[in-house]
Amino acid sequence: MSQLLTLLVVDDQLDNLKLLSDLLKPLYRVQAASNGAQALQLLDKGHQPDLCLLDIMMPEMDGYELCQRIKARPETAQTPIIFLTAKTETEAETYGFQVGAVDYVTKPINPPLLLARIATQLTLATQARTLRHERDEMQALATRLQHEIAERERAEAQLRILAKAVEQAPSSIVVTNAEGNIVYVNPYFSKVTGYSAEEVIGQNPRVLKSGEQDATVYQQLWDTIKRGEIWQGELVNQTKQGTLYWESVAIAPIRNDQDSITHYVAIKEDISNSKELERVKGDVERIMRHDLKSPLNAIITFPELLLMDDNLTAEQIEAITLIRDSGQKMHDMINLSLDLFKMETKQYQYEAHSINLSPLLKQISQLTAAQCDCKALQMLFTLDGHPFAGTALMVRGDARLLFSMLSNLFANAIEASPPSASIHCELITTDAELTLALRNQGAVPEAIRSHFFEKYRTHGKKGGTGLGTYSAKLMADTMGMDLRMETSDADNSTCIWLTLPLAHY
Repeated sequence: MSQLLTLLVVDDQLDNLKLLSDLLKPLYRVQAASNGAQALQLLDKGHQPDLCLLDIMMPEMDGYELCQRIKARPETAQTPIIFLTAKTETEAETYGFQVGAVDYVTKPINPPLLLARIATQLTLATQARTLRHERDEMQALATRLQHEIAERERAEAQLRILAKAVEQAPSSIVVTNAEGNIVYVNPYFSKVTGYSAEEVIGQNPRVLKSGEQDATVYQQLWDTIKRGEIWQGELVNQTKQGTLYWESVAIAPIRNDQDSITHYVAIKEDISNSKELERVKGDVERIMRHDLKSPLNAIITFPELLLMDDNLTAEQIEAITLIRDSGQKMHDMINLSLDLFKMETKQYQYEAHSINLSPLLKQISQLTAAQCDCKALQMLFTLDGHPFAGTALMVRGDARLLFSMLSNLFANAIEASPPSASIHCELITTDAELTLALRNQGAVPEAIRSHFFEKYRTHGKKGGTGLGTYSAKLMADTMGMDLRMETSDADNSTCIWLTLPLAHY
């Protein structure tokens, strides 16, 4: 059974209300009000009618005003309103339509005619609601379609960018299906391997296999990606022409919406040049650290034998001593280079001892005196704000490493200082630490400030290797000492701070 539609009847004449209620109740659910205020109260309580029957001539609020107020409410703006009145003037009827009524019925009421007009207006209202609902649905659909079109256009634009990025990437990109057969390669792949896309599509990537690597590498690769994990490593492959080359490879699985692996993507970078550089570097380091030591031993030992001859002149003794000392110095440099290599690879066995820092500083001052004289530089030493007179300063560390580290730092300060400047070495003691502050004029260039202690970083030095400050930081870290740099454009100065632990008895 369908629910009855609701009619709101407003009339200040109670007999009219009763007449209308008796006429309408068999067909509709009737709400009755004797004035406009009561009618609005019903609406405020949420009783929304499907149609309103309003008397026009009512005290305080006539039907015209009540109609306007009902139409002003969003929830009843579309509710059809029929005026019931004894007024028959054309002007009154016209004004009724102007304020929002859909029909105008004069009193006395003709029941069949009134019921017919109510039924007609309810049907029209139902059709209007249906049309509005359909219109709203069409508007919502149009909005969704516009949004979907915009999203699709954005997605297609992103896909075009992604496709261009893959096509123009300076790395080889290979996509295979779940069985490992190639379904896509980008142009850079062809540039590196010599194979065109047509030659490798449908092939297994083993077409590049060089035979230079153990089969376990490939087994581990395949096991890893089949588990859904990313494999990363280095492979030595072979071009179409048979040339071997090294690649750094990352292979990742591609999953569908059901989380099943459907493809694999490999991103590969040609590292042949860096591998060759590593090989050359390794050869040089091997020669420097091992192969040169044998002839150096002879260069060091033979002058010792010559110096045992009592018939040597002073000039000959000086020359032979210079040869011996130069050979020993080179021998020590090779040993230090080997130690630095061990430090880099975390193999160095560090042992701290009590060291008097004062003789080391004196020796460095003597060794750098010639360099300072060439630039008219003055080296100043202070201890806790007073001139340093060579007082014993016992610290914990490795004497050879500490001497080498400080020599590099002083040499760097001398190279960076302008002529006729001063270099200040300030020693500051506390209960547990000694801080060495090495200050020189000249700010560190902006380009290398953040890389000051990095390997092979140098700026504006002919023949500079960028190893001095790097090795100093490496040795400081090995000995557990804090080494840092501060520089200032405002003061045009640089300060190296080194914190050393004091040795206590």
